[in-house]
Formats: sequence, structure tokens, C-alpha cells
Amino acid sequence: MGVRPGLVPPGDDALQDIPHHALHGCGPPLSASVPRRRCAMKVSWSWISRFAEVGDIDAVGISLRFTLGVAEIDEVLRVGVPDPALTGEARAEALSRVKIAKVVACRPHPQAEKLQIVTIDDGGGTPREIVSGAPNVRPGLLSVFADEGAVIVGKDGAPTTLQEAVIRGVPSRGMLVSFAELGIGDDHAGVIEVPDAIAPGTLLSAAAPAFDDVLWDIDNKSLTHRPDCWGHVGLAREIAAMCRRPFTWRAPDVTFTAEADIAVRDEAPDLCPRYSCYSMEGIRIGPSPLWLQILLWRLGQRPINNLVDFTNLTMLTVGNPLHAFDRRQLEGDTIVIRRAAEGEPFTTLDGRAHRLTAGDLVIADARKPVALAGVMGGENSMVADDTTRIVLESANFHAGTIRRTAVRTQERTDSSARFEKSLDPHLVRDASLYFADLVLTNIPGSRVSSRYEDVFPAPPAPKIIHINGEFVKRRLGMEITAAQVAEVLERLQFTVARDGEELTVTVPTFRATKDIGIPEDLVEEVGRWHGYDNIEAHLPSVAMARPFTLPIRSVVRRLREALCSESGFLEAMTYSFNRLEDVRGCRMDPDAHLWMENPISTEEPVLRTSLFPNLLAAVIRNERRESRQRLAEFGRVYLPDPAATPSAREPWLSQPRMAGLVLSDRHADISDTTLFFQMKDAVLRGLRTQERGSAAVAKLIEPPPVAHPARCASVTLGGAPVGWIAQVHPMVRRELGLESVVVMACIDLDAIAAQPKVVVPFSPLPRFPGMEYDLTALVPKTVSADDIIRALRDLAPEITRDVTCFAVYESPKFPDRRSLSFRLHLAHKERTLTQEELLELHGKAVQTVQKTFDAQVAS
Repeated sequence: MGVRPGLVPPGDDALQDIPHHALHGCGPPLSASVPRRRCAMKVSWSWISRFAEVGDIDAVGISLRFTLGVAEIDEVLRVGVPDPALTGEARAEALSRVKIAKVVACRPHPQAEKLQIVTIDDGGGTPREIVSGAPNVRPGLLSVFADEGAVIVGKDGAPTTLQEAVIRGVPSRGMLVSFAELGIGDDHAGVIEVPDAIAPGTLLSAAAPAFDDVLWDIDNKSLTHRPDCWGHVGLAREIAAMCRRPFTWRAPDVTFTAEADIAVRDEAPDLCPRYSCYSMEGIRIGPSPLWLQILLWRLGQRPINNLVDFTNLTMLTVGNPLHAFDRRQLEGDTIVIRRAAEGEPFTTLDGRAHRLTAGDLVIADARKPVALAGVMGGENSMVADDTTRIVLESANFHAGTIRRTAVRTQERTDSSARFEKSLDPHLVRDASLYFADLVLTNIPGSRVSSRYEDVFPAPPAPKIIHINGEFVKRRLGMEITAAQVAEVLERLQFTVARDGEELTVTVPTFRATKDIGIPEDLVEEVGRWHGYDNIEAHLPSVAMARPFTLPIRSVVRRLREALCSESGFLEAMTYSFNRLEDVRGCRMDPDAHLWMENPISTEEPVLRTSLFPNLLAAVIRNERRESRQRLAEFGRVYLPDPAATPSAREPWLSQPRMAGLVLSDRHADISDTTLFFQMKDAVLRGLRTQERGSAAVAKLIEPPPVAHPARCASVTLGGAPVGWIAQVHPMVRRELGLESVVVMACIDLDAIAAQPKVVVPFSPLPRFPGMEYDLTALVPKTVSADDIIRALRDLAPEITRDVTCFAVYESPKFPDRRSLSFRLHLAHKERTLTQEELLELHGKAVQTVQKTFDAQVAS
């Protein structure tokens, strides 16, 4: 919240393109273009003080409390003196220099054709002469005079203190000023013309309290949920409750006649819950009183004429927009509220032609629509300068309908902005009475000429909420009794019936449209008025629990980190569908795939059942630029159900998530197994991060069609198969035109996620040193290294910590055998191993390997 003393700077006057569209169009549109600003509610503290006894409260100081309890105030502006450096007595002195003055006489300036020497009466008893160049200065004019010492806005926009000046040889002390020079508005075409009879010498701050005022600027978003705060009366109600001051506003008493001038027929009660109107005669269009003009400037509206200004002031005060029709333009004696016909033409008062839809609501006479309900009036019924008889409409409309119409027609007005918030239908009569009182008070000879037509077929039922003190206490986390809760709610004009700790609360109509509906809303009311900052802070007692994560996401994340961060793989993302030539090249049957009815490309008509057709195609595209490639992809494959019928909506059995890995080397020999063991190492490293038991490789019984029939292996995790590793089949390599030697690995991610995690107990560091023992054996090629490892581990499990195969050697000298080297890690928990124990184990190992596996032990 920014506190900015002084004037609203040029260009930020909060003016509207059409300042009177709150009443749908009463009077002609402006000829000059006025800059539009963001939708905001400007609040005058002097005007608030008319409806609640808060005039002695510091408006700047209370603004922070209002922000915390009601709505966020964007800015607080102290207006009246442009110079923010002037405070206290200096500011009061500057204000006292601006007063009402009457032009007594005018004569031409002897040295300047466009200047006049003006004699004025400023109430001091002695006429004064000043020089003025304003085109509208004339004898008898009542205007505003800024004496020496007054602060005005200079031509450069900076504050200027007036001093005696000599203009073309004529001394001039003070000046008659325009609204722009006082920093009130942007009208600098001439000096201010005061229409009401105010005695010369009257201070402007006394004649128009809004001249020396404090303004609050509240953005639309802060009031969206509070339709009752879109008028000064509603804001005054909140401030009075907050400050524990009396709320004094009451709708004025107006006497209506018994004459029926115009009837109302509501054909869309769902879109117009309430519609009222009445007629007034003796209207004389003219300028508004000075106090009203200045107040409207302060609240972001340009004064137009008295009738337009009265409707705008009513909207800004009560919160319910109005619309005035020229009675001469209404045909027949009935106003009809109806849905628009599809394509019905209508021209709004700003001259824009529209084609309406059946979703729009219009106000019509016997022949034509005369207003776009809740948005803007029609050009065919607007009030003119010679209007003497009007029909005043005050209504309530469906919020969603008004918003859709305003958005579609691009006619976002002050009226639509309020109706979009779901206004209280009971505001309709209050606004009608307030407008009538303004007209009767300020236009001599005016009178109400008809009865009050009010169509309100279905008043909303009272909204009742049951609550108790314990509920509020538990929700707010503070000590509070039912009596205290009732006191707060009654201050906010809720009706409360107490039965011990139980409260029956009747929500006032101005809070019942969209704001208050459940017990928690009442808790919020108590909390915001008590002050959330006054609630004692307590550390919450919360049972800490590990947040739930999907197991599959953890599996993918850990595997991705191990492969891409540690093993140098690059993640690839390919399409979920395959080219037929790639499928056939991988020795797969295209008819075993799911065919798409409307493929993105005719070349890729089938969903993938394997990640490798696309991965191998990526290797082919890049092998000319990169001789060595490491690619990894994580994604779903789509496996059809052979038993599914062609008409089945989802003819697939499963969509498992898989990981596909490829290692390629364009310069490697086809018989070189280095790539295979590099892939094995990368896969086992990745699986060890999953915390689901030990990872191992075994013989692959049924290799897939794309895999080499011999150079392949099954991958297990915790004893369960989760994938395979294989070199690309020679026929696939030839069919696809692969120049590189490629090794693939497929990992079933869903199979890993389905396994329970294995808790690995902590093993303390050994207290005694261990020993390593190597054993090399020449065994038949049909013997598996895993079988030998298991046999060696079982020889002395109490001292054998680990057994690994660290070398494999093959030679043409022994074509049917190969040399395997094993390393045994030995240690005892309670003592150091002796040489005798090692020799004994060596003898058992040699004997076991020779007898069990027909091996020749080399060491």
C-alpha cells in the first residue's frame, strides 16, 4: 500500500471513455477522448463520513487495518494541495487561499488581445483586479479564485505557489482557475463555473468537502467477492463496524403518486429477478452543483450534467447502477424485459451497432429494444438537453448473463462491472429512492409523477447458518466464546439468535448473494475482525510422514540418473508409432501391431510394441556424425491382445513402461564383446540403485527377434526377470543397413516398480583385516561363471564375504574351453585369518572346481 500525498498525476485521472455508461447512456457521449484505466474502486473519505460517524478518524491510519480486514487498498491519496511537502499549518494556509469569487466586470487588456482585466469579488469587501485569458470569463460568473500563496498545478505538471505577477504591464494577484489547475480533473478549457448560489469568499474546501480529501484506490480483484462494497454505503458499513462507530445511512423517504404511467412485464425472471421504475417530471438539464462535480472527479467520473451525474453518484453511493430513459422516446405504456431475438440489431449510446444473440437480455418498449440490460442504454432512448420527463430504471440482473454479454459485445462498463458481482436485489429500491431525493433536492420544480412499479416475483429466502462457539474456537485456534462471536456478527448486521453455545445466524441480504453461505464463512468474519495478526502463534503438532510418491516415478528417476549422469547415456525421445520398414527390418510382424485409423503420417501407421525400431533408426541417422553412441529412452509400448475383436474400443492388453538402451560403435569388430560387457555394467549399475535386491545376468532362453541368438542375456533383479541384453541380430543389422556394432538392453520398468523394496541391514566395518584369494580355472564353455561363484561361496560362508569373476580368456589352443579367474574376499568377524585356514580353503576350492565342473586349476 502506497501513501501518496498530493494530486493524481496527469494521465492517471481514472477517467472513462464514456463516463455516464453506468446508467446505460443518459446524455450524449463525450466528444473528447478520455484515457481508460484499470477497473478500480475509488473511495472518498469525506463521502464515507456522510454515512458513518467516522469523520474524526485518520483515513490514512485506518487504511492499513481496512486492508487486513476487508480489501487490499492499492494507494492512499491525500488530495487538495498539489505539493506533498506542505503539511500541517502550511497546508491549511494553502487551502485557505482557494475560495469562491464572483466576476464583477471585465475589460480588454490594453496590451494583449486575448487577455482581459477582470474585477472580482472574493468576499474581502474590496474588489480586486486580476488578468485572465480564460475564454469563458464574463461578468456575473461565479468561479473559483486562487489567491497569492495558493498551490496549483503548473503547465509542466509540477506544484506552483502563486505570487503577484505583472502581465503585459498590468499587476495581477491570484487567478481564476480550472479543474486541471487545481489538480481535480483534466478539464483546462476554461475556468470553473459554479452553478449554485455560493457566497463569494466561501472556502472551496467548505463548499466542496471532496476538494480537501483522502482517497482510497481499491483494485477490482480485491472486491470481486464483496458485491456489497461496490458502493460507499457498503464500505461505510464495514468501516463503522471496524471502528465501533454508528452506521447512520438510511434510504431517504420519497412519496410516490398513485398514477400509473408505465407498466412492467418481466418475460425473463430468471435473468432479471427484480425490476422497478417510476416517472419524474419538471426535469431541467443543466450543470451539477459544484460539490458534486468535484466529488465525481475525485471518484474517477467526468461530470456531464445534473441528471447523468445523479445516476453516477447513486451508483457510486448505493452500489446499484441505474438507467434513465427519455419518456418521449418510449413507445407505448409498457416496459418489457425479454431475451433478445437471434441477430436482433441494436445500437448502443456510444454509436456502436451490435447483432444480439438469444443469450442477451434487453429492455424494450412496445416496438424496439431500448437498452442492453445491465450494460448500456440505446441510442434511441438517450436523454437529451431538452428532456423534461424521464423514466428511471433500477433493476437487478443475472450476473453471468451480464458478463457474457459485456465480453461478447466488448462493452465493459461500470454498470456491467457491478452487475457481474451478483448484487443484492434489495438495493434496487434504495437506489431508486436515493436518486429521486437527489433530483427533488437539486432541481427546483421537479416531481415524482407516477407510482413505484416494482416487479419482484421471487424474493430470495433468508439464508440461515447454524454455528457454535466451539466450532469457531477450533477453526481459529483461539479462545473465544459464543457471546463474543455473536457480538462481532451483530456489529456486521447479521441477525443472531443464541441458545447457550449454539448460534442461529441469519445472513443479511447484502452478504447473501455470493459471499456468505457456510459456517466457515462466519468463522472468517470473526477472524478478520478479531485480526489474524492478533491470533497467538503456535507451532503445529503434525505427525511427520514421508510424502507419497508413485513407485514408477522413483524407478525411472533413479535409473535415469544412473544411466545419464554416471554411465554417459543421452536420453532420446522418439514417436510412439513406427514406420513399417523399421518394423520389418527388426524382424517384427506389422500385423501384430495396433494400426491407427487416422495416423499423423501414412509412413508411421502402427503403434510401437518395442522401443528399438525407433532407437535403431536414430543410430542410423547419427552414426555418420558420431561413431560411438549411447542412447536411452523411457516410454510406453502398446501390446495388443490377440483375443480382442476389431470392434473393441481398447484392443490392447497392456501399455507397460519400458526403458530401451543402445550402445553403438562404428569402428568395433563384429566379434568384439566389449560393447556387450559395457552394457552389462551400465544396466547392473542402474538396477543396483533400485533397492530391490541384487542384480544379475543369466542365460536368455527365448531371445526376441531383434536380438542375437547367442550374444544375449537375461537380466534379473531380486531373482525376478526384468529385462534382457543382446547384440543386434546380424539379419537386422543387414536389413536396416547398420554400419555400427550395436548392443541393446530392454528393462521392464513396471516389473521393477511391482517388486517390494529390500531393506539392506547395516554391516559394521570389520575390526580385523581381510584377505583376497584368486583362483583361475580352465572350464568347458558350457559351464556358467555364476555356478562356480555359488559353489565357491558355499565352501566357507562364515568367512567368505564376496566372490567375483574378474577375467575371461579364450584361445584357439583350447577351442572348447575358456579360462575364468575368480577373486574370493575373505574375513572373519572375531579374529584374523591364519595361513593354515587359507591353505585349507584353497584345497577345498581346487577339489570342488575340478570334480564338479571338470576344470583344470591353473593357480
